[in-house]
Amino acid sequence: MYVVAPKPIYYPITQAIMQAHIDTLVNIPNSYITLMRRCLLTEAKSRPEASVVVSELEMIADQIANSKPCLQCFDRLRYARCLPCRHKTLCNICFNEMQRLATPEKPPKCVLCRQLIADTMEDSDSNTYMS
Repeated sequence: MYVVAPKPIYYPITQAIMQAHIDTLVNIPNSYITLMRRCLLTEAKSRPEASVVVSELEMIADQIANSKPCLQCFDRLRYARCLPCRHKTLCNICFNEMQRLATPEKPPKCVLCRQLIADTMEDSDSNTYMS
C-alpha cells in the first residue's frame, strides 16, 4: 500500500517499510495511513484480514473519487469535516497549517461559516455540508 501511495518523488523500496516512511506521506486520507499502519503490525493476529483491507480500500477509493478541491489552495482534495458545523472545506495540508497558526486568542475556525472547530471527522461523503 505504501508503494502505490502518492509521493513527491518515487524511489524503489529496497528495505522494509517503516513508520518513518509512512510519516513522510502527504495528501492522502488519514484512513489510508491508518490502514497501512494496521497492516504493518508485527503481530499477525493484530493485522486486518484481506477482506477487511479490500473493503476499506474500496471506501477510501470512493472517498477520493467523489472528493472536491480544497477551498483554500484548490490544489488538493478536501480532507476532513469540521465539527460541530460539519463543513468539509480544506485539504489536510491547509487544515494542518491553520491548526499550526492557531493561538488561544485566534483559535481555528471553519473557513465557510467561521464557527470554532472543536474536532474533525474523516468520512467518505464529498458534500460540503452534511446534516
